[in-house]
Amino acid sequence: MKFCEREIEMAQKLHALNLQWHPQAGNYVFDIKGIIEKSSPFQTGVYFILDIKHFLRRAGSPEAIKASMCWLPVWEDCRTLLKSLGVSWSQVENRLIENSAFQNDSERVVLYEMILERLQ
Repeated sequence: MKFCEREIEMAQKLHALNLQWHPQAGNYVFDIKGIIEKSSPFQTGVYFILDIKHFLRRAGSPEAIKASMCWLPVWEDCRTLLKSLGVSWSQVENRLIENSAFQNDSERVVLYEMILERLQ
């Protein structure tokens, strides 16, 4: 999985707005504070939580993981978040089309923008 710089920047803004998430296996995260010593197999600072115990050993608690890492929601996470924020599928679809997101490979950027708009 590859996240563009814009996605990582936007995820950090979501983190600053206290986006609620629960660290669990299957999450992608950006290590803000550098608590993971090993280099990332994806890109600098981006990790996949395969085993939550490994991250808990490094951070100490789920709250410490949330404080030192920002969640990088994937497509399904974004859709679930937007739905919980009252955004309809047709609103998402229209925004993706308006921004030519599929042609530009920027679907997550558009979804992150929509989440930010709802949280601000």
